[in-house]
Amino acid sequence: MEGLADARQGSACFESGRYLCASSGTLLTTVLDVKKAGMKTFIVLDTGIHHLGGMSGLGRIPRAALTLINLTAKREGEIVADVVGPLCSPLDSLARGQKMSPVEVGDVLAVPNVGAYGLTASLLGFLSHTTPEEVAYRGHEVVEKWVFQCWHNLYRAF
Repeated sequence: MEGLADARQGSACFESGRYLCASSGTLLTTVLDVKKAGMKTFIVLDTGIHHLGGMSGLGRIPRAALTLINLTAKREGEIVADVVGPLCSPLDSLARGQKMSPVEVGDVLAVPNVGAYGLTASLLGFLSHTTPEEVAYRGHEVVEKWVFQCWHNLYRAF
């Protein structure tokens, strides 16, 4: 019984994982470029496997279909494109052969359902790209803002 009494004085922690958190996050990203190479179209975003990939970015976990919602404009038609990030790595591919509405440079896209294992499981410091800000909302109210600190963020001012 003494062991139980000691246990009651501690604290309990748990990792909530996908069951509770998967649908809680939405990543906002900006279209940096729309490139054509032969018959292929590439949509280059300011995010990639360093923010969103987690283990799926390394090919360790199969990636589910990517949903992209254009928050800037609703355009008619459909394109098929490879959606890639800004890193100089062939691994920085978020979707191949993605059917989507046409986008333009500067469009802001939303990627829903990234709450579990999104940023925290990604290659955050890879190639020293800027760490994105995370914002927590309750309804329409901002509850908290934070940026994960990586060593390279300390040297951005120089």
